[in-house]
Amino acid sequence: MTLRHAAMLLAIVCAPTRIRAQEGPPITAADSAQVRAIFAFLVSGNSKGADLGAFDEKLVGHWNADSVMKRISSHGVRFSDVNEADSVWLATRSQLRAEIVARKGRSYLAVA
Repeated sequence: MTLRHAAMLLAIVCAPTRIRAQEGPPITAADSAQVRAIFAFLVSGNSKGADLGAFDEKLVGHWNADSVMKRISSHGVRFSDVNEADSVWLATRSQLRAEIVARKGRSYLAVA
């Protein structure tokens, strides 16, 4: 998992209740356990060899859309791509589900 993916995953875990670290209650051990569980779930969608070499979208993101939706806020997911200046967007649950089913789209690739 790359730093880009880690930053985006933190946005998923914290959105929409805590956009910045200073908002909301302090992060606890339970929060860390939740982040580890989400990482494990995301990795479970990868094919063998996905962690070797360059990113290959054919090897990642093979999730069941319903399983993903169980982990997504009812408000959707706010993404911030650290590789692009001023790149913040909100993906609704329905948008994200459609992209996961189609295995394409900006939000799908951010999670994959």
